[in-house]
Amino acid sequence: MLAGVQRLIATGVPVLTKYWPYGLDRAGGLDRFHALVADGYRTVIDLRAGHDEPPCAIPANRVAQLADRYSDEFTSQSDLLLSV
Repeated sequence: MLAGVQRLIATGVPVLTKYWPYGLDRAGGLDRFHALVADGYRTVIDLRAGHDEPPCAIPANRVAQLADRYSDEFTSQSDLLLSV
């Protein structure tokens, strides 16, 4: 899982990704995802798909804090725009 991500990050292209902490954790990739985002990007825009809140930008090194926001239910998730 997450193979080849470092090559993608190196291109500097913004990435839109689904963020589902429950699924990432069950697959053993949550910490790795957080580390890749924190090390390879500068900004994360939480698009909060399906919620009544506007998107918000956070520093990429704080992406792990989103796991608490989306951990209430196993289906809780969002879309993230990752930017360098």
